[in-house]
Amino acid sequence: MLRPTRASPRLAGLKPARSQSPSRAGGSTPATSSTKPARKAGGKPQPEYEFGGPAGAAGVMLLLPLVIGFLYAGCGKHGCIRLPEDALDVLAAAPLAPLWDWTAAAVVAGWTALHFLLYVALPGPRVEGVVLADGSRLKYPMNGHLAFWLSLAGFWHGLPLLGCKQSWVYDAYLPLATAACALSVALSVWSHALSYLPNTPLAEGGQTGNPVYDFFIGRPLNPRIGSLDLKACCELRPGLVGWAVLNLGLAAKQHEQQGEVSWSMVAVVGGQLLYVWDALYNEQAILTTMDITTDGFGFMLAFGDLAWVPFTYSLQARILVDHDPRLPAPAVAAIAALGALGYVVFRGANSQ
Repeated sequence: MLRPTRASPRLAGLKPARSQSPSRAGGSTPATSSTKPARKAGGKPQPEYEFGGPAGAAGVMLLLPLVIGFLYAGCGKHGCIRLPEDALDVLAAAPLAPLWDWTAAAVVAGWTALHFLLYVALPGPRVEGVVLADGSRLKYPMNGHLAFWLSLAGFWHGLPLLGCKQSWVYDAYLPLATAACALSVALSVWSHALSYLPNTPLAEGGQTGNPVYDFFIGRPLNPRIGSLDLKACCELRPGLVGWAVLNLGLAAKQHEQQGEVSWSMVAVVGGQLLYVWDALYNEQAILTTMDITTDGFGFMLAFGDLAWVPFTYSLQARILVDHDPRLPAPAVAAIAALGALGYVVFRGANSQ
């Protein structure tokens, strides 16, 4: 029996809280794939909106890529915003790095395609998800743990064979982020188009009839291309593993510049690597999360998975490349111990 054991890593902080769906509680109640919006007194369906409705959804789609750019410009080799009054000076001093680079775009596209291929080709058990509205269950390959280790090994040992240093991800950070944003939009468009194919299960919240809102929140429930489930694959594969790979490349950049990797960097990269490993090791748990059972796959999930997670969660490691506080060993040990305690609580709670 499937049981919920973890929260999904995406735009969790931006998502309004909602009551738990029946499908998350036990794993056997059918997941809803049709919407029954509230009705006004006159009988006309009234859509139920989140994020402030269509205007809010449009604002979020425009704002989030700018937030990634602001975080990049707000702290780097040129300086960091430490106080509000520092903001203009730091942003003005930010180097004019190119937003787009075709090599970076090819890397992002190739990395994502690689994970799509690993999803369908690697060996591993195939497990059933929750019961859908029509009584069927989709099958999902559980090979993410193997894909995680192959990806890390390929990044660390494969890049030098191609004549590229691991630290290149630091130098190309902004165009990589831009390419990830562009890819998430393209994937959202493709997923939205798939939702108009006959007999396509639709998500509850993605059938309001407003094209902007439905595109953002996600119209198709389980968009698939053959055996490739776009939503399930993107949930843990390209972006989450990409976060781990970015961290390793940022640690390599610190070693390249300073001749060593600081204990602060080790603590940050090690703790976050443990979290990513945990997600892939317990991959089956995502099948009962709201992302899989209830939410549609639109811009919200695509952008959160492919752009927001890797390029905002790696912020700590990127800052440490140029602004390492050189904490004393006891301070780093205390931070690491606190992080280990947090992980024990996290894993214990999610395993209940």
